[in-house]
Amino acid sequence: MARKTRWAVAGTGGITARTLPDLALTENLEVVAVSSRTQPRADTFASEFGIPRSYGAYQAMLADPDVDVVYICTPNGSHFAMAAQAVRAGKHILCEKPLTVNAAQARRLADLAREHNVFAMEAMWMKFNPAVQRLREIVEAGTIGAVRHITTGMGFPAPAAAGRFWSAEQGGGALLDLGVYVITFAEMFLAEAGEVTVQSGWTEHPAHPLSATIRTLELIDEVRRRLLDTHYPARGALDPWDSIPELPLDVRT
Repeated sequence: MARKTRWAVAGTGGITARTLPDLALTENLEVVAVSSRTQPRADTFASEFGIPRSYGAYQAMLADPDVDVVYICTPNGSHFAMAAQAVRAGKHILCEKPLTVNAAQARRLADLAREHNVFAMEAMWMKFNPAVQRLREIVEAGTIGAVRHITTGMGFPAPAAAGRFWSAEQGGGALLDLGVYVITFAEMFLAEAGEVTVQSGWTEHPAHPLSATIRTLELIDEVRRRLLDTHYPARGALDPWDSIPELPLDVRT
């Protein structure tokens, strides 16, 4: 019998808690470790989900020789640094969306994965949704003709108290947190269209392979630039993501 792939999870938030029961349904893997920002939180989470090892430091978990794959589920702004460190430790990675906060980081991460011969992937569940997969089959068969226009929309209320959604330092904001879904959906069907024209709207609320992911992040970069140019014309050359410091590769979660 083939050995099960041994997974570790980085981050102990709500998305991780919702994902672990699905991983438990997969017969060829086992979750062997979890890391969090503090040892007590890691211990509590490990006890709740029956994970045998818990770490209060991300680096310590990466040093575990019994870990093959790391699932990264932390705030968006930490994804690149944590993924890069895991890759350098020889671990395969599945990283929550968005893989990184811009296309340049995604290209760098892809280069690192090739250099260290590990698998790296964005956890874009939508690509594996049976309805979406069936739609791709229909489109690829030419049943509805060439796709020339896509209208998408997605959203939910995020009160100011929901810190990460409003934090640039953590990679928050509607575009990266939810917009990544609709732009990925469009990219899936327009990737071969040649030139792609992007239009975006603004609404005030009253109160391995990674090539497709990189293309999506390039589109996100372009949408962000157009939104800023349209609604903040006086900003000059300032791009808020340019001001986010590079996280050290020994970052802990």
